[in-house]
Amino acid sequence: MAEADSSKTTMLVIVDPQVSFHEGGSLQVIGANADAKRLATWIDREGEKISDVTVTLDTHHCYHVGHGAYWADADGNPPGPFTLIKQENLIINGGKWQAKQEEDRERANEYVKKLEESGKFVVCIWPEHCIKGTEGHNVVPAVTTALSAWETKTGKKVSYLEKGENPHTEMYSALRAEIPVPEDPSTHLNTKEIERWDGYSRVVFCGQAQSHCVNFTCTDFQANAKKAETVVLTDCQTSVGSFEKQGEDFFNRMKEAKATLVESANYNL
Repeated sequence: MAEADSSKTTMLVIVDPQVSFHEGGSLQVIGANADAKRLATWIDREGEKISDVTVTLDTHHCYHVGHGAYWADADGNPPGPFTLIKQENLIINGGKWQAKQEEDRERANEYVKKLEESGKFVVCIWPEHCIKGTEGHNVVPAVTTALSAWETKTGKKVSYLEKGENPHTEMYSALRAEIPVPEDPSTHLNTKEIERWDGYSRVVFCGQAQSHCVNFTCTDFQANAKKAETVVLTDCQTSVGSFEKQGEDFFNRMKEAKATLVESANYNL
């Protein structure tokens, strides 16, 4: 059991705890419902010892570079879910795909190139998820209930941070896009939010998914924070199926960076 220290302040960052990413959602992560229940139990237990809460929200429109609607083959047909688009797959390079809208093609080709060269990802066509205004964008009920109780108990309000609304870049991290769009400040490194979180003694990370959005939100914070301890609740997040290695690599990198990795049942504030 991690030893409690009441003198420390705690920012809880819940990354994308949305319906789309839980069982039954359009991009379900198997195990996410159980993660949400464990997280809700931890929030209820720790209550007033949680100084502040930030919930990040993946926020998309149907026309988005990570959705099939953005792309088409020469006959206008979209790619199916989980299609990978590399430079070799672009029509301009003798492949099959191009941006559906002619005015976006040059930008899209450059995005595919830069993303592949980053070594982190290539474009993956996801099932449409977290569409603004739909049920999939909402926070999953178990977490909503716990957060409502926390607000009532503490008299504080949860902060919500939307990410990913720009259609031309993916934003796994809540703190910056994979490839920032020069004219859109919301895609650049969010130094103001990093500084806000870094004002607490520790920042506790959890949510969905371990392999993607928790991974890169936590990584970007840890790389830029100057004071706060980074804590990862290991049993309150799960990797997207077939991306388990990315999730394991994330945990290993955090261990090497001297972050605290702990199960929620064993972590007292």
